[in-house]
Amino acid sequence: MAKFHFLKKSEQLIHQNKTLIASLYHILTQSNPIVRFFLFLYAITLVVLSLYPFDEMPSYTLIGIDKVSHIIMYLILSLLLGLSYQHWSRLKVTLISITFGITMEVCQETLTQTRMFDIFDILANIIGSLIGIWLFVLVMKKASESD
Repeated sequence: MAKFHFLKKSEQLIHQNKTLIASLYHILTQSNPIVRFFLFLYAITLVVLSLYPFDEMPSYTLIGIDKVSHIIMYLILSLLLGLSYQHWSRLKVTLISITFGITMEVCQETLTQTRMFDIFDILANIIGSLIGIWLFVLVMKKASESD
């Protein structure tokens, strides 16, 4: 009898997990204005962080916290773009994210006196964009399999 109870509980947990994943998938696959709003706020935040003339910018090594932060910031940007515009191709989302990162680097060089263009920042932005779109595709694939 205890074995039957355990199996029943396991079956209920699996059903609840599938229901949760299906609900999440439903939310993510809708044209959700909330996600687009967060994308808008996030893009503005990236522009401000990229162009704000900080008095002192700490110098980092080639593969330091600066590059990791670029990877994370553009990973998030790609995820938000993918979630906001699911009808767009993955290539389009990736190219927009990469172009945004390159534009911010060029703007740092041309619009500010305290920030400068860094090719390694662009490389980190590209890596983050690619990881972000890969994670987006993986999450959507897993979510649709549970639906």
